Amino acid sequence: MMRAAWRGPALLLGFVAGFGGCGSPKDVAGPRASEAVIDAALLAKAWPVRLSSDAERAPFEADPGWTHIFERRYPLALMEFNRSGNAAGRARVHQELAAVYRQGALIAANATHHVYGADRAPTDPLALQYIVGVSRAMRGDAAAAQVALAEATLVPAVAAQAAAWSTWLEGGHIWPPDRAWLEARTGPMGPVDPTTQPLLMAMPHHQLEERTAQGATVDANDPTALLALSEWHLAAARKAAGKGAADLPLLMNTWRLPVESAVTGSLGAGADAWLFGRGALCPEDLSFLADVDASGPGAVSAWADRSPLAAALAPAWDGSKLNHEKVLDQSVLLMRQAQVAMVQATGGEAGFHRPFALFVRLGVLRAGMQVADKAGQYRDAGILRLEALERMEGGKGSVQRDPAFALSVAAWDAGNRSPLRPEDILHNLVTDFPALAAARTPLEALHLRLNRHAAPSTPVH
Repeated sequence: MMRAAWRGPALLLGFVAGFGGCGSPKDVAGPRASEAVIDAALLAKAWPVRLSSDAERAPFEADPGWTHIFERRYPLALMEFNRSGNAAGRARVHQELAAVYRQGALIAANATHHVYGADRAPTDPLALQYIVGVSRAMRGDAAAAQVALAEATLVPAVAAQAAAWSTWLEGGHIWPPDRAWLEARTGPMGPVDPTTQPLLMAMPHHQLEERTAQGATVDANDPTALLALSEWHLAAARKAAGKGAADLPLLMNTWRLPVESAVTGSLGAGADAWLFGRGALCPEDLSFLADVDASGPGAVSAWADRSPLAAALAPAWDGSKLNHEKVLDQSVLLMRQAQVAMVQATGGEAGFHRPFALFVRLGVLRAGMQVADKAGQYRDAGILRLEALERMEGGKGSVQRDPAFALSVAAWDAGNRSPLRPEDILHNLVTDFPALAAARTPLEALHLRLNRHAAPSTPVH
């Protein structure tokens, strides 16, 4: 699905050719001896270091599906995993797609909340309050959701759907709604089969008339469809993963909606299939990040002796505040330490060291972002978030390696009433993930409304 900025060969053995040009020399310097950022034994647990060993890397080189996972080409990965019968690989594809569409749902919810909620116009179709209600529910404001849904029940076209959501919210259920319940709102997506993809809902979901004499038509999309799509892929991941399905709540913790509760825990056996090509470097990193969400930034100190990411952040955390500039430094230094460790493991430099090391840097940046968010450091978290997004780009005009993270940045921007960067991100991704067009519609509406209400500017001469 993803159009990567590079084209690697069929097997991971071709990393030298496929990834030798990733990252700039400034950002990914060659390995050199330097002061250790964290204990070497702790870094040795990180997948980029462990998989530098030919023997450890062999299972990933044996199946071309993992090359496509590394490059986020999900249809090709699924095709290869189907050919090889690799159930763990199929589970990974569907888990990542579940994360993509959950973040898409959040973009749609945030944009809708602003354009048809906070920035509501008298001419907006009343039926849009159904979509506002769903969006507010996903954002975690059930009371405000019920207010909007009550208005929507007055409109025959959406009354039944609004009433269904209202009743579900009144029941005090644990999020998310059951997949079958969601599909009753959006239409069937087909049997859950890990070897296939689901059916997509035709768009626009609704065409509604404005309350004007002209009766202009407004296209509207329901974020319920994106949540249902995410749940379909999660169900497929569970079916493919078997006993490993117990890991899915922890893996999805980073990508949950604001209304969903944080999850803690640890990965079971077979963790490498979940970790490969990610910023979480070992199982303890995922547990640490989940603990940050559940208990706060103090988890940095609690996990610094077990999690490489927590250890890297420890010098930047003074017990009450995270120094974002120190995090930026630590991300580069740990990346270089990892490169040195990889050279030592392989007996020389290899082309895959650079892209592997970049995930180390990204892991520190994103972990720092998460800690800063929980510490209430909005500006610092934003700096780290955007730095991570920039580091993920393989070159001018490229799309992001991790679409779920790129979409999470877009959701953050949309929540801040800023549609420009989200529109760019979706423009890069919607061809490969067509269902994301459901999120693009409210973003474009928000952009137009903000422009319409903006104060006149002085022309630049």
